[in-house]
Amino acid sequence: MKAERILVVDDERTARVSLAEILKMEGYDVVAVEGGDAAILFLKAQDFDVVLCDLKMPAVGGLEVLTACKEYRPATEFVLLTAYGTLDTAVDALRRGACDYLLKPALPDAILAGIQRALQKRQQALARQSLVGMLSDTLAILQQGGSKPSSGGEERVLRGLGIELDLDRRVVSQDGVPLALTPTEFQLLAYLMAAGGNPVNAEELVMHVQGYQCEPEEARALVRVHISRLRQKVEVDPAEPRIVVTVRGVGYAFGGQPEDGRR
Repeated sequence: MKAERILVVDDERTARVSLAEILKMEGYDVVAVEGGDAAILFLKAQDFDVVLCDLKMPAVGGLEVLTACKEYRPATEFVLLTAYGTLDTAVDALRRGACDYLLKPALPDAILAGIQRALQKRQQALARQSLVGMLSDTLAILQQGGSKPSSGGEERVLRGLGIELDLDRRVVSQDGVPLALTPTEFQLLAYLMAAGGNPVNAEELVMHVQGYQCEPEEARALVRVHISRLRQKVEVDPAEPRIVVTVRGVGYAFGGQPEDGRR
């Protein structure tokens, strides 16, 4: 079985090396980095099960790493290391999506227990997302069964950025190569392409793809998972998307330009 991957982030060398050794002795695959800037680069390029990160670091702190983690690796759990004096900030980080926090200096048993809690939460979340995805895909298939091609021979094909999506035949290709998309991924891509580069928020995507309304936070979490999977199939580099881009504070767009200039 493949070992779980842990990213350890701490600017103090002694703490960083100790944490890495404790986790390696338990069989985890560990990457240890000195600061938040390096951690963000790793999160863009690689997948991790858990990030164990110091809160207070020079230049790029733990909260900035947490924000990047939730953007680039939404399924990765995040555990903070914090001193007593920064406990209020740690509680704020929990509201932003961190899984847990450990008070420094943490004993080995506390560290391992915290990592185990994070891994269990990740497994539960992935199982839940998988179930929701299967249910939504089943619903989409059932809905397709009652749909009919457009009348009058009108072609309903969306094209752009090398992608060709046939709404009636429900097939999609990229640069002439067929793409194996799930029904949910197909509907997401079709809706974004039909929007013509205009950003679409998560609530609207959930309503269109799954047919129900939900709270903004729930919608963002649900859509984020499917967008991540879709990017794995259509992007050259999923960490630097050029086809399905994030528009900060709004949602997602097909090949659009994010408001802050980043993709």
